[in-house]
Amino acid sequence: VKAFIMGVRRIRAERDIAPGKKLNVFVRGGSDEEKSWLADNNTYILSLARIENIEASEDDMDDAVMALAGEMQLLVPLADIIDPAVESERLQKTIEKLEKEKAGLDKNLENENFVERAPAKVVEGAKQRRADILSELKTYQEQLANIEKLLER
Repeated sequence: VKAFIMGVRRIRAERDIAPGKKLNVFVRGGSDEEKSWLADNNTYILSLARIENIEASEDDMDDAVMALAGEMQLLVPLADIIDPAVESERLQKTIEKLEKEKAGLDKNLENENFVERAPAKVVEGAKQRRADILSELKTYQEQLANIEKLLER
């Protein structure tokens, strides 16, 4: 139950969806045990995750954001909850900001004076932050590609 609620909340956070906005969630897969606890705790989940409806679906949803709760996939269709143009702009700004930060880190890490003279912790921190930024950029670029597909429709 906790993983299900946390998955929905993560989707909200990643997509900047208001906490009070009721969502339609589709579930796919999952073990018999997971389906059982979903049915047994449906009322709690609807309330705690601010979900309007939970439905089973085996269809592919191109415009949905996915999270996992055990073996169960949670799918939240974006078309119902966001303005694709506004979301695209937000993602582009986020990507630009991350690319600017990455460029600064690259400049420092390519500078021999920085690498040789800075404390090892600082250099390691810069390398770790760069790796984190690359991961975030990949995620945001994938999200932007999905939003661009919605704009083409």
